[in-house]
Amino acid sequence: MRRLAAVIIAPLLVLTAACGGGGDDDSDAGDLDSVKVTGKVGEAPKVEDAKGVEVDKVTTRVITEGDGAKVADGDDVVMKYVIIQAKDGEELGNTFETDASGATPMSADQDQIISPAVIGKPFGTRVLIGVTGKDLGAQEGTDQAKETMLVVADVISKWEAPKATGTIDDVTVTGAWGKKPTVKLDKKPLVVAKTESKVVIPAKDKKAATVKADDTVTVRYIGVNGRDGATFDSSYDRGDTVDFQLTQGQMIPGFITGLVGQKIGSRVLVTIPYADGYGSAGNPQGGINGGDTLVFVVDLVKKGAPAATDTPSPTATPTE
Repeated sequence: MRRLAAVIIAPLLVLTAACGGGGDDDSDAGDLDSVKVTGKVGEAPKVEDAKGVEVDKVTTRVITEGDGAKVADGDDVVMKYVIIQAKDGEELGNTFETDASGATPMSADQDQIISPAVIGKPFGTRVLIGVTGKDLGAQEGTDQAKETMLVVADVISKWEAPKATGTIDDVTVTGAWGKKPTVKLDKKPLVVAKTESKVVIPAKDKKAATVKADDTVTVRYIGVNGRDGATFDSSYDRGDTVDFQLTQGQMIPGFITGLVGQKIGSRVLVTIPYADGYGSAGNPQGGINGGDTLVFVVDLVKKGAPAATDTPSPTATPTE
């Protein structure tokens, strides 16, 4: 199986972690020994002498050993990290300087880069990981395959799911069908326990078609983050309708659950817990943290033709 490198390297490098390989222990740290990392765990580290460092396989070195409970396979872990391109020592990404929060899932079966370096280590540990472009999926024999990237990762704590604070009844929607609605959260943060849907404006046509699983529907919609009430996506602002295929694997599960069974021509409010949305990892590009509840207001326009495969999906709808 090919998978993102524990969800933290690939979002910045747009690469995919390949199967095979695995983290090594400190006895095989290789050229990582020359890299100097200083600073407190949980704070942005100072990384020196990274330029020109090379590894030929996934290699790890513990910088600071924590004193918390040990990370277990299957844990969702809160991490902070810096990614450095070794050929020039340039920083590619740094989450110490962002407010986004989410979890990195530990899975020895699905990730051979980050998880082996962290599983079994105590919370509070800082590790340095060297990885090649080949390990991340670059084609063998290319310059990218030979490049070395360094990750300094702090294992902060075990991620805890937020507790429910309300339900769909804590959302107020106003405005006319077909026009951008106003969405007000009566509780902030709004965290719901299950996916729920509510018809805000019924379809005028009593014989209107009913949405079924795997249908492609033409819609207008707005997506609001339950954490702060901020709009993270809106087709109304783009001035057009969007076609969505309501098929598992194509959409986040809660979006499908909320629309199946509804009538074309209606306006539907859908509230989605993190488990049916973007999970514990969230969607940083959309400003969605791990655990965030998603609130959608959807105007069901018609059953439309399938969307073209090269049409970008909006933030609200891709699967993880």
